[in-house]
Amino acid sequence: MIVLWFFMSLAFATDMSGIWQAENDTTFLIPFMRDGDIPIILQKGKTEAALWGRWSMENEALTIAIPTGGSWVLSRSDKENELLFQKGSDSLILHRRSSFPKRISDGIWSTESQGEFIPILAENMAYVIHQSPSQETKLYKGKVLKDGKDISFTFKAKKRCLAEFHNNEASIANVTCGKYIDQWDIYFKPTDMPVINLNGIWKFDNILFHVELDRFKWNEANIEYPNLINVYKGKWAAGSMGTKFYLEKIGLPSVIGSYSPVSPNQIILTIDGKMMIFTRE
Repeated sequence: MIVLWFFMSLAFATDMSGIWQAENDTTFLIPFMRDGDIPIILQKGKTEAALWGRWSMENEALTIAIPTGGSWVLSRSDKENELLFQKGSDSLILHRRSSFPKRISDGIWSTESQGEFIPILAENMAYVIHQSPSQETKLYKGKVLKDGKDISFTFKAKKRCLAEFHNNEASIANVTCGKYIDQWDIYFKPTDMPVINLNGIWKFDNILFHVELDRFKWNEANIEYPNLINVYKGKWAAGSMGTKFYLEKIGLPSVIGSYSPVSPNQIILTIDGKMMIFTRE
């Protein structure tokens, strides 16, 4: 029963990466997940556009800013391989059409002068989302030439380009556009979605830390001393993917917490500058 309770208390973050499609043929290509801004390709009929969404770990929702104003929201469904798509007052169900296998080309690549590049390989098509240093976003298309340990594909920017990723040089990519040869450097490499299990009571000496989460939403975060209980509001640190959080209470310094799924029975809290290692009761 204890083992069963442990696995039931685990919270697996919703992985929205992959190709998602609604009945009206609206399709989203989401290359990877991260706690922060996520590049997205929207397809509707012959229209294709590169957009940016911001993922909230607490709400497990991806809010997509629309260039014309307003926003759309993708959120988790209670059913496997489904997402809820909120577009103004309209709601649609998105079904996962396929997942993306892990590739050496995954992630965000950058150059000092040209900004960031995000390759997305979908079947035989290659897409590249380009965000310039001035934050202008463009979408380039091409074809996949090699899809294995080594990756190569073409895409059309101002000129026809060839991008090559080699397994023995995982942090760089060679890109040739016309007669111009450039090198992309890896800026962000996607990681697996977190598995969080903070619920319960944690102890350091005679201090207790009470935690209650509804998946990733903070319901309770109390620190109990022998003669005092401080009730905090918990929030995840931006970009931490569930490994760092803050506890806040008016009139008191913030408490900094860290957690690693590798050490699931240990939480580190820094209270008034003192680091304390709490273990699960």
